[in-house]
Amino acid sequence: DATRIAMVKTGEARAADHVPVTDVERIGKDSSMNLVRTTIYRSEFISFNTERAPFNNPKVREAISQAIDYDGLIKGVYNGVGTTSVSSMGPQVFGHNPNLKPYVYNMENAKKLLADAGYPNGFKATLYVPDRKIRIKMAEVIQAQLKPLGIDIEIRSLEQGTYFKETEEGKQDLCIDGWSNQTGDADFSLTPVFGSGGIKTGQNIARYNNPKIDQLLDQARSEIDPEKRKQLYYQVQEIVREDIPVIVTQVGEDLSVTAKNITGFWVTPGGNPMFNDVKFN
Repeated sequence: DATRIAMVKTGEARAADHVPVTDVERIGKDSSMNLVRTTIYRSEFISFNTERAPFNNPKVREAISQAIDYDGLIKGVYNGVGTTSVSSMGPQVFGHNPNLKPYVYNMENAKKLLADAGYPNGFKATLYVPDRKIRIKMAEVIQAQLKPLGIDIEIRSLEQGTYFKETEEGKQDLCIDGWSNQTGDADFSLTPVFGSGGIKTGQNIARYNNPKIDQLLDQARSEIDPEKRKQLYYQVQEIVREDIPVIVTQVGEDLSVTAKNITGFWVTPGGNPMFNDVKFN
């Protein structure tokens, strides 16, 4: 990361993408570079293995959802980059439901829910995370925030290929993951991640299986009326919000950097840098 940014600063390169959130202030103050910020379709989330106890219990998942400080995550982990969300897709995506019940931080109620679920003293669980600095930092914050519930989180940081293999096989209790929509349509965000077919492909890492969700997603795929499709996707997101197979922690923002004399550079909501209109001034 540091080398790529330095190359833009010295003129060896004209642009770089995937700028770390920790470099926002430094680039913003540097007169030789432009910071390009783009709200994208991507979302980040904590994914529960819903086939494995205790995360097969919805009360446990709900308790954890109420024990997390979401604004604190945006400020402390993402350095103010991106926004909090409940929907697993960005607001520009067709079918995004803006009316979902927000997550509410309530530690006392979280403790009650966990006790009602049969875990008054908490439990131990393993959190899988790819070996990326921001994901590891997120894991450490989650670990700290769940301690008051008596939940003892062991963080297991894995090389990305190993991470994907083991989470696709369902070896984790919970993991930190994300999903990037490349089409701007809700189907691309919802069907792989929450449809039961995604369990076999390894995209539904929560291993979440709800026949009603499958029915609505199939119906939406064959519906040609845009407004009816939108309402079907609204229903899917409402059910997912109630079941909480994942907890959304951020709707993302792409950070890129260009040399000061570059104009016309932009990034698609899918996170792809575009150079066809670039000019050197």
